[in-house]
Amino acid sequence: MSLASLEYHEKNPPFGVLACAELGGLGSGIEKVPRSDINVKQPPKMVVKAENVRFEGVATCLRFFARSGSAKSKLFMDASPVEATQIDQWIDWSVIMKPGQGFPALLKTLDAYLSTRAFLVGKELTLADIAVWGTLASTPLWANKLKKDKSLGNLVKWYEACSAIPEFDAVLTANNSKEKKKVADGKKEISVGSFDVKLEGAAKGKVVTRFPPEPSGYLHIGHAKASLLNQYFAKMYEGTLLLRFDDTNPSKEKDEFVENILNDLKTLEIVPDRTTYTSDYFPQIMKLAEKLIKKGHMYADDTSVEKMREERMDGIESVRRNRSVEETLAIFKEMQNGTEEGLKNCLRIKLDMQNPNKALRDPVCFRCNLTPHHRTGSTYKVTYTSLSLSLSLSHVGVFVLI
Repeated sequence: MSLASLEYHEKNPPFGVLACAELGGLGSGIEKVPRSDINVKQPPKMVVKAENVRFEGVATCLRFFARSGSAKSKLFMDASPVEATQIDQWIDWSVIMKPGQGFPALLKTLDAYLSTRAFLVGKELTLADIAVWGTLASTPLWANKLKKDKSLGNLVKWYEACSAIPEFDAVLTANNSKEKKKVADGKKEISVGSFDVKLEGAAKGKVVTRFPPEPSGYLHIGHAKASLLNQYFAKMYEGTLLLRFDDTNPSKEKDEFVENILNDLKTLEIVPDRTTYTSDYFPQIMKLAEKLIKKGHMYADDTSVEKMREERMDGIESVRRNRSVEETLAIFKEMQNGTEEGLKNCLRIKLDMQNPNKALRDPVCFRCNLTPHHRTGSTYKVTYTSLSLSLSLSHVGVFVLI
């Protein structure tokens, strides 16, 4: 019967615990249970089978193996009271060493501490070294990047010295062998980004792509991906790339954001064939709203935001849903003039109030907004929700390219 079983996530081996067991000659007496069905952030769980006691946590596992093994007892037991307390402190410290905002600063502190020492406590290897080494070995950020940081020379030197200890090296080697075998057996997928895709049915010279950022903030990584992908297809099919500033929310948009987006796209070497603004089409959009009202697709509603939200959740039609075309047209004029009556109302498009997709239960497409637009000033006092309008138009069979 083995001394104990050690349970841990297969993607996050407790290197320090395993190295401590090897160092104490316990390697073959430990039943290792790597699992994939537990939280990767969960600490390893160890059960001492002989006495049916469960110990949990990296620090507890380390102390158990230090006490149980045949390694030099100074790893834990025979240290002086001061040294034993120092070891305990380093073990506690190793547990909180997690990648995050303060992680680089912790490493610099550790590097400075090791500038005049070969070991963390005293003049030989202790459980303190095993604990901190194990944390670093289990941290991908350290192995893949920070270990190459020249400003952490003392820490790297100490880490490599620990890794060269045969028992430590055996643990690392065993884990690396398992990872290589998974890749060779096809059990571990390797994700590689690629633009090696095609547009089915696309013809050269006829493809038009459009990148439509809203100038209400700066570009982020998602914008970069979308813009690069659009340019890729435009070039691949010798087509056209349009840059459309979807400037339909004057409360959040500024010229500053437009300028920054243009500069960022230039940095990404993205050159659109044409740049337009949704605000260029405000006159056509107002006519479109009027057309939808006359066809009976849209109605003016002064229901409060809270009540409207409740009704859409419960599938209840607004009392304003059957307003006459004439009344809605009159209120739309009030909205365009920014009057008190206009500010109370919005325009909603008639869809299906029982639609399982609650976003399509008579969504608001137009509302009054007196904030001056960064391009058109106070000319237009009605703004529209581009996504809601686009979805709604497709559902009522109206298709407009603007």
